[in-house]
Amino acid sequence: MNELYRNRVISKVKSVLSESLVVNNYNNQALKGRAREIFISELLKPFLNPTIGICTGIVIDSDNNQSKQIDIILYDKNILPPSMLTEDEGIIPYESALVIIEVKSKLNRDEVQKSVQNARSIKLLQPFFVEIKRSGESKGSPACFIFAFDSDLKNKSEYERLQQIVDEENEKNKNLLRSSSILNLFTFLPDSFTMDIS
Repeated sequence: MNELYRNRVISKVKSVLSESLVVNNYNNQALKGRAREIFISELLKPFLNPTIGICTGIVIDSDNNQSKQIDIILYDKNILPPSMLTEDEGIIPYESALVIIEVKSKLNRDEVQKSVQNARSIKLLQPFFVEIKRSGESKGSPACFIFAFDSDLKNKSEYERLQQIVDEENEKNKNLLRSSSILNLFTFLPDSFTMDIS
């Protein structure tokens, strides 16, 4: 990777991690969570093409279905316009949704389960039309990620926990989803500034 670009990314990540430590002192968990969502949005914005929007909200399809509340949605402004409620909150057409990110202060079993359920709510939506790429492939469903500042796991990997929860959710639901198609895990541990990308 180009050293200038790499250093820029590392600088932005360190800045976000530093700011995230400040909110550890917030007593209000909702405010703490929203502040961290904003930090991640601000981390991503400088690296996004101007045609890509970023907000929090829900994703909808043309059959009147909607996702659960999503922490961060990256969407293509050129495919279908969003219905923005505020500058940072919106209703995004499924066809435009590219990436969803769940932001967690501390990843635990309940938070992974909620993230899997949120990802499932996205994966079950249906496009009204399919965008065909130059390669002949059609645009797939949005990529789903968890961005966690910390984890309660000590003895196994987040990927193993994710796989177990996906398997449990698949047993409860008729629509089987592979964990690799549901979520990728990005865990940032501020104390050591290490990235665990599963």
